[in-house]
Amino acid sequence: MTGGNADCTALLWLREYLGGDMATTTAIVVSDGHPAGGHVACNEVEHAKAVAHQMRDDGIRYASILIGYDDTSEIYPAELKTVMYDSEDFDKIKDLFGFLNSD
Repeated sequence: MTGGNADCTALLWLREYLGGDMATTTAIVVSDGHPAGGHVACNEVEHAKAVAHQMRDDGIRYASILIGYDDTSEIYPAELKTVMYDSEDFDKIKDLFGFLNSD
């Protein structure tokens, strides 16, 4: 899958790659937090949100790094969300290491 909404296209690829075995998976999502339209199946934010939430319901865990935009629509049901606006915010990424080591 290529073209269009990068967030949703990546989620659909990950779901296919995992073959439904999401119970043991943690995904780190790096995004601007605002998917754009374009792909036939992914032309709106609500579709990306529906895919992300269904994957969470299937067992995947999310941590989000949002660049320059605080996702108030909560597309990704992340257990940990970090918003970075400039290079001074890079120290926030250290929280991900604890998240990755947690159950």
